Formats: sequence, C-alpha cells, structure tokens
Amino acid sequence: MIEKYYKKYISLTAPRSAYARVANHFLKDYEEVNETTTIPADIQAAAEKIKNGVEIELDDFGHKSVFSFNGYGRRDYDESTYEIEYHYSAYFDTDENGEPAYLVEWYFFTNSRYKKRIADKIVYANDYLDIIKKNYELRGKYRYFCRHRPPSPGAIPDGYVFYETYRQGSEEIGEVTYNERLSDEECQKYGLKFDEEYERARVAYLGIQGAADNGK
Repeated sequence: MIEKYYKKYISLTAPRSAYARVANHFLKDYEEVNETTTIPADIQAAAEKIKNGVEIELDDFGHKSVFSFNGYGRRDYDESTYEIEYHYSAYFDTDENGEPAYLVEWYFFTNSRYKKRIADKIVYANDYLDIIKKNYELRGKYRYFCRHRPPSPGAIPDGYVFYETYRQGSEEIGEVTYNERLSDEECQKYGLKFDEEYERARVAYLGIQGAADNGK
C-alpha cells in the first residue's frame, strides 16, 4: 500500500515559484504512489492549474480490479487485487490566520493484494515479493515436477506438503513438494523429476544460512 496526503495554503502574494513547487510536489506524489513516470493528461492539466493559481474542481476517482493468475507453471498467487484512489482540488479560501490564500489539497492511494491457497492455508500479501516468500515458506523444502500424470493422492508418494496441477500448455504437468527428499526409486515409480533450481531459489529468497544441503 502506498498513499500520500498533502494540504497547503499558498499566500496570494507568494511568488509564482511557490506555486510551481507545489505543482511539482503534486506530480512527484502521483508518480511515487502509482510507481510510474507516465503522467496522464488530467493530472498534467491539474498541475498546470496549480502553477498558475487556477481553481480546480474536486476530482474524485476510485477503481478496483481483480485478476486471476494467467501464466504457466507455478502459480505464486491465485488472485490479485489492485486498488487505486485519488482526490484533488484547489480553490481560494482563507488560511489559519484568516488571510486570503490559495488552498491545494490531494490524496493519492494504491494497493495491491495477492491471495494464494497453499495446502490448507490461504495466505495474503500486499507485495509481490512477499507472496513469493510465503510460497517458499509454506510449500515445502523440495519440489518435484510431475511428468506422467497430474498430481493427486495415490498418484504421488505420501508425505507431501503441497501439490498443484499446472495450466494446459505448461512445460510440466504439475508439481508436488516435500520437506524430505524422495528416493530415486520413488521418483522413477511415480514419474517425478527433482527441481534443483527450486531449492537454490528458496535459500536465496528466505535468506537461509548456509548452502542448500540437497536433503543429505
């Protein structure tokens, strides 16, 4: 979540540079909250009005979008929600001392939220890196790709932490994770392929001390 609130009285006798500084602050807050350097036309127009001390009628906007994961392979999240909200206005008023002033006020807000079911838990995160870390924390230490059939009880060795089937078109059929390494015989019997990259990535993301031990 990122939000910025700002309220400023500018004296009517203040130099134009004071108005320009507030206008630049307005643009900077928009960029930081929306994590972009692309400024839409309405925000640019509002900044120009602030520079020139022109009144701005209240602009009130809010939007919420929900997306399902649409990639291939491992699903770091099942659903993501993105919210955006902003309000800004500028008009002539009197300041705290009762002096005529130009009042500028704005509020910018964005929030991302990720949701993922891992085994019997549903986890949430407001940051993409955080949801990846939660995946590594809860999925298990070792991952195996399913090459012959989708994972399900009876089609994979017992003792698993988590399993899921990938979307059609993925390189692998699905995955299953464990906290203990499987034997070569089990992998051959159930058509499982050990994923060495998963273990290295888990160590890196979770900051685990020492190198991966490969379950030995």
